[in-house]
Amino acid sequence: MDILNVLEKATQINSVSGSENEIRKFISDNVKKYCDELSVDAMGNLIAHKKGSGKKKKSRFGGMSMNRLTVEETNLLSIYHEGSKAQLVENMTAALPFMDEDMRELAKRTLSKVEAMTEAEFAGLPIYAADEV
Repeated sequence: MDILNVLEKATQINSVSGSENEIRKFISDNVKKYCDELSVDAMGNLIAHKKGSGKKKKSRFGGMSMNRLTVEETNLLSIYHEGSKAQLVENMTAALPFMDEDMRELAKRTLSKVEAMTEAEFAGLPIYAADEV
């Protein structure tokens, strides 16, 4: 399959934030022949590793983020963020029963992404308190 066909097929895959399994599998299937190792991290990102050869044996890593936060998810985080990851999760979880169905689904999807993050990944998110923006 040539690159244009691969790109065309990739753009036809429905891969909204929180539902990236199909696109991750498609990418994995198309790059695995070029890699020594493929893995998926806790955030759902696809990690490709190609071991080096020759005298220097430099390895190459490639990462494909499958777990970006949408604008809506980032905005939701800014409402409930009070410093720590644990506090944010606690605040959002406490608010779930008071949300309408659509907002609750957004919040649950967002919570699943946050809970999969390490503390360092969470600390690196550009989240600002809602009253600061």
